[in-house]
Amino acid sequence: MKETKQIGIYKKYLREHLSKKRYTHSLNVAASAVELAKKYDCDCDKAYTAGLLHDIAKELPAEEQLELVKQSGLEVHEIETKSVPLFHAIAGAELVQELFDIHDPEIIWAIRWHTVAAGGMSR
Repeated sequence: MKETKQIGIYKKYLREHLSKKRYTHSLNVAASAVELAKKYDCDCDKAYTAGLLHDIAKELPAEEQLELVKQSGLEVHEIETKSVPLFHAIAGAELVQELFDIHDPEIIWAIRWHTVAAGGMSR
């Protein structure tokens, strides 16, 4: 993948807000997402972006995650509001919209559903 200015901005934010372990994990997920996108003839740039940003909210305090969940306007199932480990996917989908003005539905969908999956997900 060619490093764009925008990807550099995302990486800088993640380096500053995630632990080294979580940042490395995000880089690895992004690389794996590109490989899967190639295999299934999907958009590699979107796959990389979604993979890179999928855990952007993972290390926020649970209260902040829940607040992002509540303000998101995304579909949230009742069970998800009772499980703190699931908050970060919904919160992350909201956060990338707020911080980076990402509104591509495939990227938002991938981040939002990466913990539990959903019917109709692309390959």
